[in-house]
Amino acid sequence: MKFSLGLVSLVLALPNTLALNCGLRDTYDYDILNNTDFSELRIRDTTYIDLWVHFLVSSPAQADALVSGTGLYAQLKYLNANYAPWGFQFTLKPFSVAINSNWASSIDADQANKMSQLHRGDYSALNVYAVEGATSGVCSLPIANTNAVGQTDLDGDGCWIPITSATHAPDGTMTHEIGHWFSLLHPFQGGCTTVDDGGDFCADTPAQAGPSYGHMATPGDFNSCGTPDTCPDLPGTDNVQNFMDYTDCSEMFTPNQGARMLAGYNTYRAGRAIQAGVLWK
Repeated sequence: MKFSLGLVSLVLALPNTLALNCGLRDTYDYDILNNTDFSELRIRDTTYIDLWVHFLVSSPAQADALVSGTGLYAQLKYLNANYAPWGFQFTLKPFSVAINSNWASSIDADQANKMSQLHRGDYSALNVYAVEGATSGVCSLPIANTNAVGQTDLDGDGCWIPITSATHAPDGTMTHEIGHWFSLLHPFQGGCTTVDDGGDFCADTPAQAGPSYGHMATPGDFNSCGTPDTCPDLPGTDNVQNFMDYTDCSEMFTPNQGARMLAGYNTYRAGRAIQAGVLWK
């Protein structure tokens, strides 16, 4: 196993895309913030979040490709632009490159062990694991209580994405997964139900039967995915431009989503206590 620190990039000519499934394994069956309509979204100070990126590759050749930093910086710029309207900016910290064919084979391979070795920072720091063999993304939701965080929960906190999604922009996969890290659910959560019946607990994301899997009819035109209405008995059309849907046309969060991210971060992440004896780096 080999670890190295630096700024890395894999420059690829890829189209704008969010065609990957998100493997969100947990959800909330109640509104953890007890408010479905954050209509009072005010200008606020910027919250800066430490971003630790960990690349998991299978060979020295793959590691050598991650050298210039061009792709990662492009993704960071894109990520910060997406979150700037909602008061968040990510500060890139020195990142690691782990050469381990087993770790790089998939997200699940030896997951607990690689997270315990690679994770950096406390519960307010974001760890993103970019995996050579990954074909989708997944991220942990914040634990919906204010108890001190234990070792397993701290080590297991973070987002997983394919390497190409960390080294290419525009690519909304990282933006999507980090939305979960802030506490957002998919807008199609609960299908054609009202907000109070489940859903994503955001009053300004219309109900949606399932993922839209929207694809651009015209390359570069975010309005060309069409506007299906899979819940015709409820207000609005599907969220084909929303980062939390599965769509190539993703380019926005709603005001309620932005406010819920801030509330979720401040309630469950910022300043969260760590249990005595927990080791963190």
